Amino acid sequence: MDFQKVQTSKRASRIESTWSGGVQSWKLMGLRATSKPPPRMHFGLGEDAVAERSHIRWPDGEVSIYDQLLARRRVTAIHSQAAR
Repeated sequence: MDFQKVQTSKRASRIESTWSGGVQSWKLMGLRATSKPPPRMHFGLGEDAVAERSHIRWPDGEVSIYDQLLARRRVTAIHSQAAR
């Protein structure tokens, strides 16, 4: 999963992914509009073909939820402010 957001805060985004094998949680720091490529996270699903749900809490409190994400695919999570 790639992440895009316009941000000046130093707080972390929190990401949680659920699949039949359990739950993985991460904290991601430093999302902001710069010349660097967007941060990327890998979700290890084992033999599963689908992540049931990925839940992102952005530093400003906004929440993004992605359901039924297929394995072996790249998904870009975009904060609503990044689309402007």
